[in-house]
Amino acid sequence: MQTIQANGYSIFFSETGYEALNQILIEEKYSSIFVIVDSHSNDYCLPQFLPHLATEIAIEIIEFESGESSKNIEICVQIWEALTELGADRKV
Repeated sequence: MQTIQANGYSIFFSETGYEALNQILIEEKYSSIFVIVDSHSNDYCLPQFLPHLATEIAIEIIEFESGESSKNIEICVQIWEALTELGADRKV
């Protein structure tokens, strides 16, 4: 699939997407990476995604239950607290 040029940014797919993401990880030198997933994404998507990341940066996974009942402000607060406890920052 081709790259889509949107309003001020590009949308990449498949291997091109992974290459672009890995290039950003190299250039920006993030202190850590957080991946937020629901339980289904953790089981079915994350194992397909993580092997494509070419980085030595520590990757933390934050998982919440899947389903509409988990889409609420309380879950957002729990994710925020997890990010805080894990030392998330905005350092690049």
